[in-house]
Amino acid sequence: MYAPIPGNTYLQALVPRTPSSPEKPIPQPVEPKLSPLIRVALDATFGIRELEALRRTRYDVGVRTHIAARRRAGLPPGPVRVLSFHAREEGEFYGTAQSGGRKYGFAARVEGGRLTSFKVL
Repeated sequence: MYAPIPGNTYLQALVPRTPSSPEKPIPQPVEPKLSPLIRVALDATFGIRELEALRRTRYDVGVRTHIAARRRAGLPPGPVRVLSFHAREEGEFYGTAQSGGRKYGFAARVEGGRLTSFKVL
């Protein structure tokens, strides 16, 4: 039986069926929900929100500094559309976003309800 490989749309792996194991449906991966902290950080990076929206109680200094630097670097302001979003253990998130016709990667870490790390690549 062929089974889809999580994270890959067109790849499948051949999984041999053993006579002793009954036929079970293969669980599909659950897409993680985009954190509001990450959404606000992406909007601030691309000029949709003001930098003042990044409150000290929710965003670390390094996150606010990186976002301000990316804005000064001349990222085109405009709406941001998240194309992919993935989660790892212990609050690590990554994905791709599109703004101004270009695609960007991003990585983030959420700890205790705070965005402690955020980078737009």
